Amino acid sequence: MRLSELRAREDLDAILQRTLARDFSERLGQPVTVTAGGSGQRWLVQPTLSAFYTRGICAAARRHLRDDFRWTPVRRRIPAQFALGTALASGPGLRLFGRPGFTVDPPLPAADALVVVPGNRRVRLFDFERGVCRVLLKDGFPARVMETEVAMRGRPAEGPFPPITALAPDLSWFEEPLLQGCVVPRLPPWVDAAPLVQRALDALGRHVAPSAREVDASAHLESLLARVALAHAEVATRYGADAALPAAFAAPLADVAALASSLEVALSHGDLQPGNIFVTAGPGEVLLIDWEHAGTRLRAYDALVLGLGSRSARGLARRVTEFVSGRRTVAGLGPEAADIRWRRATVAAFLLEDLTFYLEESVEVPGARASAGLAVLDRELQRLGPGLAALRERAS
Repeated sequence: MRLSELRAREDLDAILQRTLARDFSERLGQPVTVTAGGSGQRWLVQPTLSAFYTRGICAAARRHLRDDFRWTPVRRRIPAQFALGTALASGPGLRLFGRPGFTVDPPLPAADALVVVPGNRRVRLFDFERGVCRVLLKDGFPARVMETEVAMRGRPAEGPFPPITALAPDLSWFEEPLLQGCVVPRLPPWVDAAPLVQRALDALGRHVAPSAREVDASAHLESLLARVALAHAEVATRYGADAALPAAFAAPLADVAALASSLEVALSHGDLQPGNIFVTAGPGEVLLIDWEHAGTRLRAYDALVLGLGSRSARGLARRVTEFVSGRRTVAGLGPEAADIRWRRATVAAFLLEDLTFYLEESVEVPGARASAGLAVLDRELQRLGPGLAALRERAS
């Protein structure tokens, strides 16, 4: 998420200052204050790059910021974004276009090798001197965020993800290697992303295969409806009735999904979008990052999140219609996807699970408004709404 989006949702600067003060105090073994002003070590913020840094930011950190911005999958924007990213992430650019961020007192050693990047629920602290990335739980956010990720990646078993190399006893932070490479949307235009995405799907499929099992469709759908009802009530109380409107689609979606007597579920990454597929430099190893949403869902869930682009939900209704009709294929699904009845029931169950995802995210994340994705999903479900009844009639 961009800084502007985070600031619209929450008091980001206050949360960030408390989060960093906690971590910096632990690092130095003494109280450290992080404030919006005053005396001390001054950090800048570059809003376009969504990063905080010191004026003397090191060359490795500048290269990271440059490479994490200047390429885009939108080809018409490549020249402008390349030029902008190159200029903003240069030493002069970072000093000239950086704004006051926060002040640290006492000063943090080797701060020129650090970059702070706030995220949805966590803060990433890139340490280019040590070659690690420390992931910090945002102050006031639920510990479950970290518990889920550590449960997945903290085990000695191998998987398609970077290892966790250090962990706070209270799960307030963990460390992972500072990887060289980029996520799929930041690949240079001459690199073909499709085979890399397929490798990610294949690796994920192998990893979750042992957890796959058939469950009674009615029981699974009833569980989802109960979760939707609970989250709906909380969203309506916290943000108003309009924010909770998408919950009205839960029952119609469950009706269509119930045409299947059973559903296959498995361990799920939970947020498989291109930005969570990391391609390492050199050998081009493909890793999946950000497992904070991992859990048991439809086995097809991750493939459909990626293949239908549900995390960038604009146009989702059209893509769903194309998938059900057979005019759109989704990589990572089994041979059962050739059956239109399976596609109808599965995509309805998927949309119900995605609705649950956004409602629960709105409840779990402290903020001034519900998840932006929930409002977009609402519009797409409204567009799809007239087709839900027809979809059920054609499938029965």
